[in-house]
Amino acid sequence: MKTRQMNFAEETKNFLSTIVPDYFLSLQNRDIPPRIASAIPRIAVLGTDIPEIYLRAAGSDPVYIPESLYATSEYAEKNFPQICDPAIRSAVSYLTKGSIKTSDFGAVALSDACMDARKASQFLKSHGFPVIMLEEGPALASDLTDTCRYHHNRFLKQLEPVTGHKITRVSLRDAARRITAAHKLLDAVSSLSVPQTAVDYICQTYYMADDKDEWMMQVQHFIKAHPQKQVEENKLLLIGSPIYFPNIKLPKILSDLGMTHYENRCGVRIPPDYSSAFQGTMSVPAVLKTIQEIHYKKAKSDPAIQIIDDDCSLDRYQGVIYHVLKGQLNYAYEAERLEKAAIKTGTPFVCIETDYTNADAEQIRIRLEAFSELLKSDPSHKRSILKGELS
Repeated sequence: MKTRQMNFAEETKNFLSTIVPDYFLSLQNRDIPPRIASAIPRIAVLGTDIPEIYLRAAGSDPVYIPESLYATSEYAEKNFPQICDPAIRSAVSYLTKGSIKTSDFGAVALSDACMDARKASQFLKSHGFPVIMLEEGPALASDLTDTCRYHHNRFLKQLEPVTGHKITRVSLRDAARRITAAHKLLDAVSSLSVPQTAVDYICQTYYMADDKDEWMMQVQHFIKAHPQKQVEENKLLLIGSPIYFPNIKLPKILSDLGMTHYENRCGVRIPPDYSSAFQGTMSVPAVLKTIQEIHYKKAKSDPAIQIIDDDCSLDRYQGVIYHVLKGQLNYAYEAERLEKAAIKTGTPFVCIETDYTNADAEQIRIRLEAFSELLKSDPSHKRSILKGELS
């Protein structure tokens, strides 16, 4: 399994070495150091659904756990096959396979986004990890609901005793400034005339870097070294299950086929812009409500939700590639709904169901090559759909 994991890391490095600086590549190989006894307890975070501002305002440095290592997912499949989601399986096994001590973290934080997340919570608890969960349902209402606020505030009440720090207006403001600065940098990166894969990888390194000041300086250098996009180059929408490096199969195939500029909604979430959260002398509850509204609006801005609500929003795309990781049932369901919207509007649509291995790489290449040829033959929204899934 170690050999397989190293192969993935080496493949990623070779693929990215021509488009991103060495500094960002080096972050992929970071190890999580043991916790210093006198330090504030660190929080291990699964996924990017937990608002980072909560963790930093409570005095903790969050440690984001890798979610796309084939070796750890393989370990998990043997030890807790009841967890189907490969990303959750990978992260949970990374924590439990022996190299990480329960004392290294004050708690593990994850979002109650699906049944597998709840299963993972129980499994982590059985291994001695304290777990705090953010219960967060789908963003269906037009505005932030009282139920959503209740669950966020309940999460904060669980978090503060773990870190031993009370969240204040000052701690929220300081965390918001740093996160907003990162947001603006990554927003600038997304407007550069560089391959989408480079943008995606640099965005993910935000969650890998321990020294955020060094990371921001390196991103600034990258921005200065590359020109801005002259015209809007994104005609394709890549959406669906998250794609985390070193899982480079789909991005690499797209790059090999010359499909380097697309709107990627499978990447990690860019940190939010909290500029509007601190107006005047707002109280802590008022600031928290504004922060929660920002996160709710961000969830509502998911293009999948927008397309399902209004299929006319597909008109701005030349085609849609929907990526589904086997085992992520919520995305498989979403793919069906988006396919219906694509059929209705005549937008070319292809669904790629895959896993973390390279066994189906050639099949995917053939299907995406056909999809690319379809788009080239009729760039003005040819009324065709490429159906089917990889078995």
